[in-house]
Amino acid sequence: MKTLNLLTAACAAVIALRATDALAGCTMDAECKGDRICVDSKCVSPASIAPAPVAAVPAAAPAPVVAPPPQATAPAVSVASSPAVVASPAVVTNAASSTPLANTVVAAQPQPGSTFLSQNGLWSVSFLGGVNDVMAGGQSLAVFQMDLHLEGGVRVNPDFSIVGFYDGGLPIIQGQVPLGLGTLGVGVGLGDKYRVAVGGGLAGALPIGNAIGGGLTLGGSLLAHGSVPLYAGFGLHAQFNVTFVGPLTLIQAGLGLGYQG
Repeated sequence: MKTLNLLTAACAAVIALRATDALAGCTMDAECKGDRICVDSKCVSPASIAPAPVAAVPAAAPAPVVAPPPQATAPAVSVASSPAVVASPAVVTNAASSTPLANTVVAAQPQPGSTFLSQNGLWSVSFLGGVNDVMAGGQSLAVFQMDLHLEGGVRVNPDFSIVGFYDGGLPIIQGQVPLGLGTLGVGVGLGDKYRVAVGGGLAGALPIGNAIGGGLTLGGSLLAHGSVPLYAGFGLHAQFNVTFVGPLTLIQAGLGLGYQG
């Protein structure tokens, strides 16, 4: 009987301890039986615990794709089949009526880098031979004379220019060249393709050797020089001049070839 009372008391103590544990709750997984775990001071089965919901992370929006602008494609031009383009003269039209204005001339614009002199400059060189009538002391003597004529100038317009010139002559008298003639002058030029230059200037006669005594003799000269183009700048040049130096009066007419640039 005593033994039964001891078992009863022990059972009562275990039940009381269990009840106390149930009321107090667990503090760690080791206090729970089996595979149960301690959750919120209670021993529960792991299968009965619902997994915590995972917050959904919004997916990043894809970067917008910007299409490149369309490339302008030039239409193919067939060189073989294209007709030849002929440049036509510029025509000024009336802005109100778009009607071409009759007899309108558009001035050509100078090219970049050009100057007035390079656009309008002119020059020529010519070699001439002709008859020179030398008059001195009331006597007249016809002699042959060779001439070098250099001319340069600037066109004011296509038909008018201002020129400077040098004209050197060597008269041949009885097989000798007794003196050299030279003239520096200025004048005007008329025309473009067929040109005539008229001018005057300072003339001088210098004796050569002992044919004529004395030194340099100065005087004046009047000159007309014309040219007719033949081919690629070359042309036929003609000249007429009258020179007064000291007691001499020389009247010369010559013809020769020249080049004009």
